[in-house]
Amino acid sequence: MSRPQHTALAARYASSLLTYGLTEPEYEALDTDVLDKLTILIGPNQKPSSFVEMQAALQSMAKNVRNDIIYHNARLLCAIYRVPIESAGLIEYIIALSSSSVLRELVDELQFCDLIDSVKRALTAHFKVDEDTCYSQLDALASNGLIRSTTLTNSCDLILPESQVRLLTRSKLSSAEVYLHHLLSASPSAAFTLKDFSHLDTETLQQYLQSAVRQRLSGVNILIYGDAGTGKTELARALAKSLSITLYETKTMDSAGKRLEERYDVMSQSRLRMQYLSSMQALLGIHTQSMFLIDECESIFMDSDEYFAKDTLHRLLETNPNPCIWITNHIQYIENSFIRRFKLVQEVNAIEGKYIEPLAKQAFRGLRIKQPYIDKLLTTANITPAHIGNAAHVAKTINLTGQSAQEVVSEVIQSTLSASDLLATPLRYKPEMAFDASLLNIKQGKETIKQINAALAQHAPIRILLSGEPGTGKTAFAHHLAKQHDFNLVSVRCSDVLSKYIGESESNIANIFYDAQQHGNALLLDEVDSLLVSRERVTEQHNIQLINELLTQIECFEQPVFAASNYARLLDKAVLRRFDFKLEAQCLTAQQSMTLFKRVLSLRQLTQYEQQKLSILTQLTPGDFAIVARRMRFQPDGDFRQQALSLLIEESRHKQPNHPIGFISKPH
Repeated sequence: MSRPQHTALAARYASSLLTYGLTEPEYEALDTDVLDKLTILIGPNQKPSSFVEMQAALQSMAKNVRNDIIYHNARLLCAIYRVPIESAGLIEYIIALSSSSVLRELVDELQFCDLIDSVKRALTAHFKVDEDTCYSQLDALASNGLIRSTTLTNSCDLILPESQVRLLTRSKLSSAEVYLHHLLSASPSAAFTLKDFSHLDTETLQQYLQSAVRQRLSGVNILIYGDAGTGKTELARALAKSLSITLYETKTMDSAGKRLEERYDVMSQSRLRMQYLSSMQALLGIHTQSMFLIDECESIFMDSDEYFAKDTLHRLLETNPNPCIWITNHIQYIENSFIRRFKLVQEVNAIEGKYIEPLAKQAFRGLRIKQPYIDKLLTTANITPAHIGNAAHVAKTINLTGQSAQEVVSEVIQSTLSASDLLATPLRYKPEMAFDASLLNIKQGKETIKQINAALAQHAPIRILLSGEPGTGKTAFAHHLAKQHDFNLVSVRCSDVLSKYIGESESNIANIFYDAQQHGNALLLDEVDSLLVSRERVTEQHNIQLINELLTQIECFEQPVFAASNYARLLDKAVLRRFDFKLEAQCLTAQQSMTLFKRVLSLRQLTQYEQQKLSILTQLTPGDFAIVARRMRFQPDGDFRQQALSLLIEESRHKQPNHPIGFISKPH
């Protein structure tokens, strides 16, 4: 439709609003900016100076105007959305409103000026129907997904996504299939089969969808969640391929290569997606052999209640005519009230090397990459099928094979992991000195240690709190116990799980415990006092929720869990009750200090001076001697003996309590 036709059609409705809806005083009270834009409809050389002149100009512009394209397509939409042909006039208005910013601003200005009744009166007069009939038509259009809600005065609820407007205003559409074809795109053919997802329970998914399609069930929704790059979208495509049905994805790009953007500032992208989704579901109802894919769906759920009612989304999940697969990387942002409405929920975890291998071999087909390289590649921490697929695509695009292909694949994967802060391999505990149980001072004694060993030998879900001064061997002891009883111990520094976003810290904690549970790992929560400080000291509700989340996870964890703290006195009382054993690691005895001094410096005997000094250093820990051992590695050849003793004296001095300066205590 040409520009003059657009403006003439908008002028026809603007004319009706002024003729049937507004009085002269109401017109004169309108915002001058809106009045100025109205002149755009009648031409740049005309500037009506009064209400009467503006009416006459608009009437002249709109006289005998009928756009054949919109007229035709409005009647086709009546058939597509299964509404009476009498609704065609209302659909024409919706298309005109969606295509003209001037008309939208006029309608919104009238609403802002509390002239809603005037708008209703003018539009019903224009359509030559009563108000009840008009709203009945609106209700039918909303129920079938063309518009968001039953309204005449709120343009946000009536305007269509830009892709639909473009389609409906440029040419006459011949059928519902043509309309659907331009608004939806069939998902790319699946690169993998369900056999490539053997680490998941795909059989249930496949059987359920097969039966649902055969029986034409409504309200069939499946939620697939997991980290980015784990193959969620490919799983959806593989499911569709296995069932020989078409998987549709909403087009997020327009013909010019731009993202579908908001047509109006006050509208959210998710609100537009909701309308688009509802509309396309109504259309897909005529295609029984089809499914719908909604990626990055969390934004829709997060914006519910702010931009559209939750009931609208609930109703969509309960009544959609064709199966829908929803995909998200952030399930923590979706409320339980929504999750409960999904028929199936499937997590797609990061795939272990043995499961990635067939996917990698398929991706590398034609690159002549050797098996030893693939074996080594699959040991890379945090690697996903998406990383491999993208790297293979780059190598194939520039026609590389063999060693050259391997080098490019490695470079692409490493760069991507680095950009995602995932390149570094997990830190492994490397003590400066070998652990020696005889140098560990546990206040609770040997009998308690014996009980702990017995529980760990049975792989019981034991909970152990280790407290004491820094360097007393808490972390080393936890690693020693785990190694003794064949546990893989995952160490987590609690300060690292904290996030500035409310709710994300709790999610991080839940994920840590879940992953450890899945892989049968024991957990070491280091610096646990940074999270489990007494709730009496906490004022913000989200911090209390964080404490509660960690306590719940500790209580429900089915593997051994260790927690280390330098400040046990600050811990919440409820924390102490959650731990089966509470161990306090104390500083070294004088004899232990002498033993360690000889061991670290490889001495047979100590001088009397050394014995004397070490005997009065009562706050030394194994960690202090680890510092001495480390310093020795950087020391040039020579006698380090005196320096080592001085270093220990200095470390001990740092631990002495501070005394007030400038005050003398009164004699008693």
